Amino acid sequence: MSHGVPVGLLAHVEAVAAAFFTMPQLEKEAAAAARAPLRSPFRYASKRIGSSKDLGWVEYLLLDVAGAVGDADGQYGPAAIEDWND
Repeated sequence: MSHGVPVGLLAHVEAVAAAFFTMPQLEKEAAAAARAPLRSPFRYASKRIGSSKDLGWVEYLLLDVAGAVGDADGQYGPAAIEDWND
């Protein structure tokens, strides 16, 4: 279910996210740190999992939809997503 989001936009977001996750870890962390002061609704996080932190590593992108509400100037549209690869 796309909830009214154009299929082309969903495909683009998926492709950009896949490209982001292929980046080296240090580059992903640097991109996340650079975007933090911009109040972007897109966030990156990662952590080790398991009670002893020995079951693996997960990383994920977060979308703060509350932060995107009222995005009158369009700064959180597809271009903002694509900026993660710059």
